[in-house]
Amino acid sequence: ETSGWNWFNRWGFWSSVMFMATTVSTIGYGNLAPVTGGGKMLTMLASVVGIPLAGFFFFVVAEELRAWMLWWSHLTIKRWREAKARWRGEDVEQRPGRVRRASTASSVIAEVSDFRLLIITSILAFIFMLLASVFVCFSMGFWFEDSLWFIFVTTTTIGFGDIVPSWRDENIIPANSFYNYAMPLFATFFAIVGLSFTMAVVQSVGGVFEKEVAKLESRRTGLGRVEEGDEGDSGDEWEGPRESRGSSVFQFNNPMTKEEGGGQR
Repeated sequence: ETSGWNWFNRWGFWSSVMFMATTVSTIGYGNLAPVTGGGKMLTMLASVVGIPLAGFFFFVVAEELRAWMLWWSHLTIKRWREAKARWRGEDVEQRPGRVRRASTASSVIAEVSDFRLLIITSILAFIFMLLASVFVCFSMGFWFEDSLWFIFVTTTTIGFGDIVPSWRDENIIPANSFYNYAMPLFATFFAIVGLSFTMAVVQSVGGVFEKEVAKLESRRTGLGRVEEGDEGDSGDEWEGPRESRGSSVFQFNNPMTKEEGGGQR
C-alpha cells in the first residue's frame, strides 16, 4: 500500500468496481492491478469483452449529447433572431408550442455548422471539467490544480496514475460510513459523463475534418475534370466557363449527343 492513502488501494467490492470501470474505459490508473495468474487472465477476458461494449456505450451517449446540443443551438439561434427582429420592430410570427428536435432537423443542419457545434461541445466539456474539479477538490482534499489535472487525465483516458480517486490520511473516514460507498459511485459517474463529453468533442472534430476533406476532394475532382478536358482523353469538348449563380461553372459537351441530336442542342 502506498503511504498516505487509504482503502482505495486495497481490494474490496467498491475498489473492484472502480478497477473494472477504469479497465474497460482504458483509463487504467494503476493503483490496483492483479498479481495472480488467474486474476490477470480474468482481467484480460473482461477487457476483450468490456472495452468494445464500453466504446459502443460512450459512442451512443456522445451522439445523444451532440443531438441535444444541436437542438439547443438551433433553439438559441431561433430565439436570438426573434429577439433581434422584435428589437428592430419587425413583425415576428408567433408559433405556439415548443420547438421539437424531430420537426426542426432540417433547419438545424442548415443553421448550426460543424465548427460551431465543436465550439459549443468544447465549452460544455470544459465547464464540466471545472465543476468536477471543484467537487474533487472539496470531497477528497486535493488542491484545485491537482483536481483539474486528475479530471483531465481521467476524461481523456490518459490515466497517468500519479493522482487517483482516494483520500489523504487526514481525510480518512470510518469504513462503514455511507460516504465510503457513495464516493466510488460518484467517481464512476463523473468518469462516464467526462468520457462521453470527450467522445462528443472527438466526433465534432471528426465532423469538421470530414467536411474540409470533402471540400478539398471536390476541388481536386473539379481540377481533374478540367485537365481531362484540356487533354481530350475523355472525348468531351470543353466549352469554357459559364457564369452560374455568381460562380464559374465548367460545362462539357459530349460529341455523341450532337450526333444523336442532328448537331443541334
